[in-house]
Amino acid sequence: MILYPVIFAIWVVLGAYAPHLQVGEVQFDDISRALVLVPACTLLTWGVLGYLSKNWSLSALFVWVNLILLFTYKAQHEFLLEHVPEWMGSAANFVVGLAWIAVCGVVYRVKDGVEHATKFLNIASGCLLAIPLFTIFAHSSEVSLSLVDPAAAEPESSMRTEQNYEDNQSRSLPNIIYIILDGYGRDDVLRESYGFDNSGFLSDLMEKGFYIARNSRANYAQTTLSLASTLNYQYLDPVAQEWGVETRNRKPLRQLIQHNRLVNVLKKHGYSTIAFSSGISFTELRESDSYLVPANALNEWESFFLLQTPVPAFMKTALDYSLYDIHKARLQYVFENLPKAPVTSGPRFVFAHIVAPHPPFVLGRQDSYWQQANTFSFRDGSEYRYHYDVTSAEYRKRYIEQVKAINQMMRMALSQLLADAERPTVIVLQSDHGPGAELDWEDPNNTSFKERLSILNAYHIPDGEDIGLYPSISPVNTFRLILNHYFDESLPLLQDESYFSTMDRPYEFLWVTDQVRTE
Repeated sequence: MILYPVIFAIWVVLGAYAPHLQVGEVQFDDISRALVLVPACTLLTWGVLGYLSKNWSLSALFVWVNLILLFTYKAQHEFLLEHVPEWMGSAANFVVGLAWIAVCGVVYRVKDGVEHATKFLNIASGCLLAIPLFTIFAHSSEVSLSLVDPAAAEPESSMRTEQNYEDNQSRSLPNIIYIILDGYGRDDVLRESYGFDNSGFLSDLMEKGFYIARNSRANYAQTTLSLASTLNYQYLDPVAQEWGVETRNRKPLRQLIQHNRLVNVLKKHGYSTIAFSSGISFTELRESDSYLVPANALNEWESFFLLQTPVPAFMKTALDYSLYDIHKARLQYVFENLPKAPVTSGPRFVFAHIVAPHPPFVLGRQDSYWQQANTFSFRDGSEYRYHYDVTSAEYRKRYIEQVKAINQMMRMALSQLLADAERPTVIVLQSDHGPGAELDWEDPNNTSFKERLSILNAYHIPDGEDIGLYPSISPVNTFRLILNHYFDESLPLLQDESYFSTMDRPYEFLWVTDQVRTE
């Protein structure tokens, strides 16, 4: 029985998925479409070729060889670029195509002995598949390990009872809109380091009734750390203590984000939850009452997976459409649909993590770099500069173009959102961290902490109520103030601290508050 083409197709997907489990970057949902489509297309292609040729064994071998060629395309392409003169670089795709034709020609001519190879290829493919399956099984057991329960950290918090909830029904609880503009820097940093005056946008926010925390700093320099802290309104020292500073595993952060304390409390008060897809597995609240995903969107893992193949190059050549265009369409979808989030009978919590002005830079007047088919990446800081081979000055130029475009789109979204609000509306417009022109993920001594940790932090409070906001408030205290004011919680404010950590050691926190404090 011929099994190896389909087994190998399954291995291709799971083999690309399993390595990400070691750092908890991907959920199984992220690979579900590929896990169906790749084996299905393999089976379909084999069926068509087998029917036409009447030689099922040879057709199976042909499909198997082409799977190998297809999913090693990026490696082939990069090998050629490294070993041919620069002037021949544009012909790399042509050379790869000729090599594919030659290999397929050889396979077609090999007829004798194909049947004898089937048993060996079945066994070899099965052994290959066993490797990622073992990794998946081993890492799935980590889900059962205990994580720090954020709610247990503060027994003094007055968690609501059913009676409290019923009492609150007579009150007009506000909608709460939480918008995270990933990597949006504070105005003084944009002015001093980027040569950009952002006062016009901030003035527009203030005219709409926003309070601007002029001296705000992020608590952490990475998105996952920042959001895990903000949504649970506590620092992450207990996570570092439980998991150790040597690990790269971010699975506890993903769980703290997706099963966060804030949403649990709001649901006790009758809130419906609405979340926009960000494309980043870590920051998607997929269990929300309404989970909004744009049509034809790809998640981060799917983009990575496609980049191993010639599909992006084909998309760009044949359709003039790239992975950058897909990401740009996602950003536009979120801005356009923020004011159109489903209206519910009771109060609602809307969560929108917008991966911008964080790279990739696709909004505004960008140069042609992002039209290159096989370069798409969410990398930032030193990883971005290395990946695209650009200077910090070029990063700043592209970043500011994206900021300008975001400002315009945000103005329109906020105006419509506030005009159409059917009940009092709290809006938190906040960044998780600052930009990364002077960020070195491997060397803190070569990093500008002020740039990376100085953030936009703005609040729209209905009727200008005083909830205790102050210029240096950091995200860890954001929802402490909001919950205290609207739900009579008694959460004490924490010290506003800032920490830096590298990608390889996310829980090895370097205290940098004194280096970024401005007040």
